Amino acid sequence: MGCVFDQKAAESQEAWFKTKTGQASLRLQQELILRLLKPRPRERLLDVGCGSGLHLKMFMGRGLAVTGLDPSPAMLDLARTRLDRRADLIPGRAEDLPFEDNEFDIVTLITCLEFVDDPEAALAEAVRVARSRVFIGVLNRLSLTAMGRRVKGLFKDSLYNQARFFSLWELQGLIKTLAGPAKMRWATVQILPPSLSSRAWSLEEQPVIQKNPFGAFLGLVADLPYTIRPLGLPVKTSLKMVGKPAPTPSPTACDLARPPSAGEIFGER
Repeated sequence: MGCVFDQKAAESQEAWFKTKTGQASLRLQQELILRLLKPRPRERLLDVGCGSGLHLKMFMGRGLAVTGLDPSPAMLDLARTRLDRRADLIPGRAEDLPFEDNEFDIVTLITCLEFVDDPEAALAEAVRVARSRVFIGVLNRLSLTAMGRRVKGLFKDSLYNQARFFSLWELQGLIKTLAGPAKMRWATVQILPPSLSSRAWSLEEQPVIQKNPFGAFLGLVADLPYTIRPLGLPVKTSLKMVGKPAPTPSPTACDLARPPSAGEIFGER
């Protein structure tokens, strides 16, 4: 089931986001998410791997109708407390979302793909249930921070030893494979190590600095092309033809027959 945060890991992450460095990192990441995603009030949003609800709270503040999904009971408990039970929070796996096609306007996966068993299946599910946009936020494999974490993991057990880091080109390739000709926008933040980002805030906020593929946090939005999903039709049937074939309908019968409506042929988007 990938890496599921237990109580200790959940509390450790929550404590880090309360530090000065953690707060600076969260602010930079959330400003990037909002700038790329451009969410609108009343849009329906699903946050896959919602964790303790930090990003759900941000989206709620923007007037979105939010739903969160996470496999960790400890994380969901923290999210319920943070959101005062004002959001739908569902236990589940990113690779098997319990939702209909195109059910949400936006689907986000923020620091989620790194910890799932099958990132491609998780992203395919996000594309399936999204109507308009998918946002992916990942730990950037090409950043100085990621390199430092990998080196540190050689000498000390760390949660990041269980994570899979991604690059911009890997994400773009996955999107092209799963969503076809989707328009994509991307940026990164924290080109400096986290301990220095909070001291170089004005530098880190510059769009020209964020338009580089080497920041610690990489965000990418895919605007999904409009598609009509046909209703599934059975490939085989158990019915067996008996007796004589029916006679060919007369022109009068054909004229009187009601043609099928578009809704009977195509699924609702």
